Amino acid sequence: MGYSFIPVFLGNVFAGFISGSVYQQISDKVTITEKFANEKGLQMANDLSTNAYFEEVSRQANMTPQELTNLLWDTYNPSRLWMVIFAIGAVAALGLFIYDRVTSRQ
Repeated sequence: MGYSFIPVFLGNVFAGFISGSVYQQISDKVTITEKFANEKGLQMANDLSTNAYFEEVSRQANMTPQELTNLLWDTYNPSRLWMVIFAIGAVAALGLFIYDRVTSRQ
């Protein structure tokens, strides 16, 4: 079997890392909407469901839900998450390359 399992192992380790707090801080629509509501000083009820919260924010901001989605996308750039994923992949590939050079027989 050799070391062929290393990429799968690293993928599983870092997937757990990305799927949690990093995703929530960078790309989660609920978190971004809460950040927007706080920045605009919107007064929101605490007992709203996720969908109701989003609709209430869009209503208070005088936008349709689609307009709010577009504004959040343009303002907060949630697609930056792909840069994190790319960086993890690049570090893993570099690590495997270095490992190969250090351990390969001359």
